Amino acid sequence: MNVRDEDEDEGAVRGLMHGGGEAPESRVDLARVVADGRRRKAVRTLTTGLAAAVVVLGLTGAAAVALRPAQPGEGPAAGTSGQASASPSTRARHHAGGFDEVLILRIAPGWLPPGVHERTDRTMWAAMQSLSYTDGRDKGSATELSITLYAPGYLPRRPGPVTTSPAPALGAGDARWYTVDSDPATTGLLWQWAPGAWATVEGEAPGTPAENRAVWRHIAERLGTDGRRAVPVGLTVVTDAPVTLVGMDRGTDPVTGGLRTTLVLAEHAYVPPPGRDGPGYRVTLGADGRVDQGGLDARVVAIARAEDWTTDPVP
Repeated sequence: MNVRDEDEDEGAVRGLMHGGGEAPESRVDLARVVADGRRRKAVRTLTTGLAAAVVVLGLTGAAAVALRPAQPGEGPAAGTSGQASASPSTRARHHAGGFDEVLILRIAPGWLPPGVHERTDRTMWAAMQSLSYTDGRDKGSATELSITLYAPGYLPRRPGPVTTSPAPALGAGDARWYTVDSDPATTGLLWQWAPGAWATVEGEAPGTPAENRAVWRHIAERLGTDGRRAVPVGLTVVTDAPVTLVGMDRGTDPVTGGLRTTLVLAEHAYVPPPGRDGPGYRVTLGADGRVDQGGLDARVVAIARAEDWTTDPVP
């Protein structure tokens, strides 16, 4: 492997992240940064800005990341009925792959900064899970952060370029600090929570850069990854289509200001989050009770009482 000088490396990082022209739709492959760093350690001491690759998880075409369908003889995912429809016809329940069951939260913080609380937003996919926290203060004096856990075999992803630097080893391997180029107040820590499985803590806090890094590190050191907290949803989707739940996003409805839940259903494959092109159906329940079936031939039923919500919305 030819070793280029550090200025060349920094230039390559910028070129790969931007790709010229408009802001890229791709994602920074932070895992590749770590891998590159590990390979080059034998050659020379590393500095900030090692070469990175840009990837998009789960897009159509050659970049698609297919999740393994159930193999012959495998039963339904744990906690499911194995029934796909209320009609006489049935279909096999396929495993989503990655974090399956999708609506069981693995993230279990063992420590958080004083005063922060968990937001109601949720991002839970077969490939990753993310929770966000805030102390509710005004921007500039607030502590706001997110914890993201990636399933084994999936690479970290985030919009826009970042600048990285080595961090002390943590978990199952190397770790990296990073700063978001478009918003230098936003910093984070990337590490492996298990071999081949990545996690990030990212956010803003009013402390110095060193103090904030210490906070992110302490969160990472105390983070549990074996939680079993159920996150039910208020709708069911009855369909004969061979689809599997691969993701759920819960956030604020821009029209009503209430919570909006989107289920992402696909045929045995991980698909990108809402707003990005890709295979799959997106069934949305708005805060006003309206349903958008996303073109899926199905009967969507809203569940009125929160105590009746389900973690098996595609029964």
